[in-house]
Amino acid sequence: MGRMAEHHNHVQGPVFEPVVQARDIHGDVHVDTPSRPRSRYLEQVRQIAPEELVGREAELAALAAFCAGDEGDHLWWRAPKWAGKSALLSWFALHPPEGLRVVPFFVTARLAGQDDRGAFVDVVLEQLADLLGQPMPAFLTEATREAHFAGMLADAARRCRDRGERLVLVVDGLDEDRGAAVGGTSIAALLPARPAAGMKVVVASRPNPPPPADLDARHPLRSPSAVRELTPSPRASVQRDDMELELHRLLRGSPVEQDLLGLLTAAAGGLTDTDLADLTGCPTAGIRVHLRTAATRSFDVRPGHYRPDTRIYLLGHEELRATAEEHLGPARLAGYRDRLHAWADAHRARGWPEDTPEYLLRGYFRVLTATGEVARVVACGTDPARHDRMRALSGGDADALAEVTAAFDAVASARRPDLAALARLAVHRDRLIARNSALPVLLPALWAHLGEHARAEALADPRRTPAAAAHLAGALAEAGEFHRALDLATAITDLGHRDRAFGAIARAPGVPAEVSRALAERRSPLDARAPDAGSTPDLAALAAELRRPGGRTTFDRLRALVADTSVGRAAAGRGTWEPPAEFAGLLPADPVDAVVLLGLAAVRAGEPTAAREAALRAEELMRSAPDSGRHDKVRRALMDAHARAGNAVARDLADGSTDHRAVLRAMSWLGDLDAAEAAARAIADPGQAADATAELVGHAAARRDPDRVERLVRSQAPGDRITTLLDVVSSLADHPAAVDRLIGSLPHPGVRVRLLSALARVSAAPEEAVDRADAVIRRMANPYARVRALVRVAGVSGRRRDFLRRAVAETDAITTPAHRARAKVAVAAAIAATGDHDQALAVAATIGDDAHRDVAHTAVVKALAAAEEFDRAEQLAARLTTPRRVVEARVFLVKAVATAGDLARAVRMTGDLPARRRDEVLFGLARVGSCPELVACLSTAARSTDRARQAAAVDALVTLALADDDTDRAEHLVGTIADPAGRARAWTRLLAVEELRATGRPAARLLHLLDWTDALDALVTAHPEVLAAVDDEVRGRWPVEERWG
Repeated sequence: MGRMAEHHNHVQGPVFEPVVQARDIHGDVHVDTPSRPRSRYLEQVRQIAPEELVGREAELAALAAFCAGDEGDHLWWRAPKWAGKSALLSWFALHPPEGLRVVPFFVTARLAGQDDRGAFVDVVLEQLADLLGQPMPAFLTEATREAHFAGMLADAARRCRDRGERLVLVVDGLDEDRGAAVGGTSIAALLPARPAAGMKVVVASRPNPPPPADLDARHPLRSPSAVRELTPSPRASVQRDDMELELHRLLRGSPVEQDLLGLLTAAAGGLTDTDLADLTGCPTAGIRVHLRTAATRSFDVRPGHYRPDTRIYLLGHEELRATAEEHLGPARLAGYRDRLHAWADAHRARGWPEDTPEYLLRGYFRVLTATGEVARVVACGTDPARHDRMRALSGGDADALAEVTAAFDAVASARRPDLAALARLAVHRDRLIARNSALPVLLPALWAHLGEHARAEALADPRRTPAAAAHLAGALAEAGEFHRALDLATAITDLGHRDRAFGAIARAPGVPAEVSRALAERRSPLDARAPDAGSTPDLAALAAELRRPGGRTTFDRLRALVADTSVGRAAAGRGTWEPPAEFAGLLPADPVDAVVLLGLAAVRAGEPTAAREAALRAEELMRSAPDSGRHDKVRRALMDAHARAGNAVARDLADGSTDHRAVLRAMSWLGDLDAAEAAARAIADPGQAADATAELVGHAAARRDPDRVERLVRSQAPGDRITTLLDVVSSLADHPAAVDRLIGSLPHPGVRVRLLSALARVSAAPEEAVDRADAVIRRMANPYARVRALVRVAGVSGRRRDFLRRAVAETDAITTPAHRARAKVAVAAAIAATGDHDQALAVAATIGDDAHRDVAHTAVVKALAAAEEFDRAEQLAARLTTPRRVVEARVFLVKAVATAGDLARAVRMTGDLPARRRDEVLFGLARVGSCPELVACLSTAARSTDRARQAAAVDALVTLALADDDTDRAEHLVGTIADPAGRARAWTRLLAVEELRATGRPAARLLHLLDWTDALDALVTAHPEVLAAVDDEVRGRWPVEERWG
């Protein structure tokens, strides 16, 4: 018998279906099956569906035919209440025809938080993640949740198509959408107008209300061809009669039965029998008897969200809930809600202990938002103990963050929002974000290499973690997800990291032509020089180490290293660690980064299981480590704000701070220059110390402290002195003795002339300073330096022409051709500025080379334009040959023509400019005035897909609106800016408009868009209540270790 051939069996990458080895199994088979959510939503659908669907064979056949066919992508069933719409669609969702994969959502107010756009996105995302075999995206923000929804919906449709199936999205109860009812954002507006990969969309509602206002006018759901009328089911009518009979029995029943009905109605469902026992004072066993008696008709049962083994109760039909509310009346419902409030207050007072009912952490908050209990909503959103309990139950901060965001939106929606409440909510929102943002830059890329793209994207926020997003874009492109990678890269707000991401995508193998074209349009000219976003130090060497003989032992060592408690301790203290000998020199000093790098090396070595263990361990370490950088930022923001407000508490914040530059700034604002100077001396880095000294000189000059200015300037290096003195000379004009001594300390004559010229601009006796400068000039030996100095002094002297005549004569003494050309350019420009354009052209004519002569002619063009000699200026500009000077002259001409009042001509003149320069000029013209031509150009640019261009164009339109005192239009325009950073800049600008500032809306938008530490600088003067609120929230409520690290 011959020797059996050697076989090595290996399965690599994420596996979502069973793997079968038919024969010849030798060695190890490594299968990586990533954890994924199992959506429990179908259990809820089973509670909605009837045990048997009677008399709907024709409708089921019509549904099956529509979903399987190619005619139309949207179907809208319409029928009055109690017609059996939910029964039909729930049955269809649970029993889909072969080849269909149904993802349902049933809009209902019977369960708290199941009747708006946010709930729709969350529920459908969970089902899509299950379908795709991916984890639920974690820590999604308001800005990213709906983008993930759209992307995962398209991915799921394509996955179904590739399997020979078709995805069907079913939404029942569009008429019960609370967001659409209050004029907000609707579920319907999220439904795709052009579904991907053959997907079908089926919805149902009553005939009224009509489609929501935010549904696009061109959406297929607005077409009558999408609508089908559903004939009411006789069976549904019988069920209605039975339910209403049972309802009336409960309304006339015992006090406990009435309480059960009232509490479940007021709570919008979600209560367990134990909860109801607590709220009624009735024993749990008695509650269960009452529930069993009525549950067959009046109540439905669902599994708990956090605790699936619990049973929660709700009313059996949406119309039953509405009828119960009508019969109970507002007063009785308010009484039942008061019971819920007292119950919640008791658990809050205990710090939301481990036995806190699930309802109080989920449904209760949604009832508060639905009933407008804003004070209680804010109390929930600013309760860190509550957030910690939610984290313990859910395993993350996504639910707590969603709650804070909803609370923020509830407060911000007021016409005059409560800024103190918004500030407090922003503190807690950003605390939750920060404790999940100590992100190793390569961790999202590691998850992407493991095939878990949604999880990777949920970690890499293109605005807050641009480096991680850039690496992830490269990893997605390597995986063939080019469009996904391109979308992510485009969303990166940091231009450098955006260019690195574009470069990484371009270098991936197999880039599609349309992606290459998009990259060519979006990449900047500098990104070819950007470092490779996909490069990782030592990765190849580390992977080679993992592949060496004895690989099984090496991988076991890797697992031990990932689990090493010393790594955890180092991460928790954000310290360094000592890697084992076999990894020495290959792993970074940061322990979390080291674990991620081990994971990437394991991917490259073909060990996805080990890589996944590393990724999970890195996430665990990341979330357990305090963020000292965040603590420093919080302290600095408060210290700066208090100092600017003149509050002595800034001194307390400065005590013990190691951010000496921030202490210097704060103490300077408080006027304590001695403390500021001590902080400057404490800075060890020479470059930072020099910058701090220059800053301190500015503060001393502003406070008219010439002795301190002189002492500090003398302590500077000679090269730093001139810059510092030029910055502060205007503040020292009243102290000539100090200025004289400082000027005398400057050894270089050209530098002394610069300073004396600056002094002449602000001095009460300018010619005295001019004479002193002239004396210095006459002692200068270098003719080139003399000409430059004469031109400088001419600009500040009443004897300008005399100095320029001397400068013209001196140019002939310069022997170096390049110096002589540059000197004549300076002289020609200075003469042109006096209005003697012919003399300036005569000097320019003596310049030998074209490039320098173009510079001189450009200066004359500017002078002619400033004198409104536009025709002559254009004729001279036409003679320029250097492209840079052509553009420079043209831009100046356009601005001068606009300033002179001919804005339409100025707009037409921009047509010859390069696109980017044209945009810059057009946007700037909005500060001059308005005309139809300019508005048309700006409006076109405002529709650009380039975020930076769109933001700048809208900002220019805002300028025009404010010039017309149209603040409503200005607000509307700012809201259309796609780029969050650009939108924040625009709201900061509107903060300066008194009429808008008084509403509080610009401040509210800034707190929404920015981390509160970044918004505080703009708000501290305009809205002092914001500083008081964040100070109380941070210094008054948080533990010391969370405040300062």
